[in-house]
Amino acid sequence: MSVLSGSQELGRGAHMGYANPIYLAKGQKMRRSKQAMEPFKNVYSPDSIHAAAVHIQRVYPQFNLVSFEAQCLQNLDALELKQRSRQIQQALADHLPKDIAQSANILCAALADDNTTENLTWTTDDTGIAGWFIMPMADYLAEYGIEQPEICLPALQAMTSRSSSEFAIRPFIHRYPELLQQEILTWASHNNLHVRRLASEGSRPRLPWGMRLPHLVNNPEPLRPILETLIDDPSEYVRRSVANNLNDIVKDHPQWVIDFAKKWWAPNNKPRHKLLRHACRTLFKQGNPQVLELFGYPPAKWQNARLKVADSRIKMGNASELTLQISAAATQRWMIDFVLHLKKANGSSTGKVFKWRDMQVSKGEPINISRKLDFKPVTTRKYYPGEHRVEVMINGKVVGEATFELES
Repeated sequence: MSVLSGSQELGRGAHMGYANPIYLAKGQKMRRSKQAMEPFKNVYSPDSIHAAAVHIQRVYPQFNLVSFEAQCLQNLDALELKQRSRQIQQALADHLPKDIAQSANILCAALADDNTTENLTWTTDDTGIAGWFIMPMADYLAEYGIEQPEICLPALQAMTSRSSSEFAIRPFIHRYPELLQQEILTWASHNNLHVRRLASEGSRPRLPWGMRLPHLVNNPEPLRPILETLIDDPSEYVRRSVANNLNDIVKDHPQWVIDFAKKWWAPNNKPRHKLLRHACRTLFKQGNPQVLELFGYPPAKWQNARLKVADSRIKMGNASELTLQISAAATQRWMIDFVLHLKKANGSSTGKVFKWRDMQVSKGEPINISRKLDFKPVTTRKYYPGEHRVEVMINGKVVGEATFELES
């Protein structure tokens, strides 16, 4: 018999049924039904809060469900997602035992069945708590249990296979770097892929939306045994996290990552090749010659290059055509990118690299390629009028440029 009923039965409902963006790899899209097209903050709704509260009370009968829900729901409509999570976290602190060991045991006993798949919509259901409600639970342990890592780390490991504890473990990594080094190495060999991913994702030096880990920003060497343990993980979900960790390191220690990639380079190992290429994506955009050569893009040999923008003046909201004519002077593999130098509000400009073409060319072969330059308004970029410049790069080196006027 279900412990929930009607609209409270969330295992098949929409409130906690969003794909968790913490888990989404590049190229994967969140699939939402029409029923789920509502503000994302509603993953913390009256129904989802009640569902979790029922499971806590199930394993801890003294839990004051009515008082807990009232505190969680206070002014809920006016709160955004993180604010709602924080309010739930505080309600947990006010309604669970002050003894962190007892509270950790209660929260773990209320968890759903262990998830051993890459299921992106793991939700609170009849078996227990999972999905987004894990975030305030994990944050609660990070704040109130920071002095007791021996109790909280096993609990966060258990929680991560029902969602993710990648943010909550970071205060522990910062506070106890040597202890966490050993703990994370253990996670890297765990049989659950979510725990293995926690090892690489939670230890990222510059995890987006997470606290920075200064000691790993300054010295990534403690990450080496973790990343090397996971580099050939059977799950692409885990390997992509390894690549993201390495891309974090690139921002401060590019040569460290280049040397790592050279050490683990195996051209016939497709999963590893894909991982290392994704790890070096920032270096690709920068045209780093060591990385380009490693991945089969030698210094380009070319002649008679001509880059042209079809219109010398382009109205904002309109488009034009960018054309490259060039001849190959050797048989090579070419990675062709273009850099659009966009005007900023203060009159300066900033270059943004766009991928264009990856191709094999033969000596003497004439190349004639084109693509659209579109200046339709987008939420992620603001255009300003004035002279703009576009460059084309082959294997990291500029081979031609052109200018045009963008008009308001």
